Amino acid sequence: MPRKVIGIDLGTTNSVVAVMEGGEPAVIVNQEGARTTPSVVAFTKEGERPKTIREIMQVHRDNPSCNSCHGVIDPLGFAMESFDAIGEFRTKDRWAGSPI
Repeated sequence: MPRKVIGIDLGTTNSVVAVMEGGEPAVIVNQEGARTTPSVVAFTKEGERPKTIREIMQVHRDNPSCNSCHGVIDPLGFAMESFDAIGEFRTKDRWAGSPI
């Protein structure tokens, strides 16, 4: 019986899954057609809309120990928010589905 080999990269921000096909790794795309999938799952109450990444980060930055670092790195992050983890251009927030 042939064996299947699967590789999973569980990243802090994004994850990737690949299988071996003909001796070469083939990345499995997600439902949105992207090669990476967010490593975070959001559960919302019924009728509640998912928060955008900006809203999530604002709550995070309200913690003083986190805010000291984000004051330096956030300007660059917001400048690059139109691109996903592998550099592909995007026009909407992945989690909330709202325009960036």
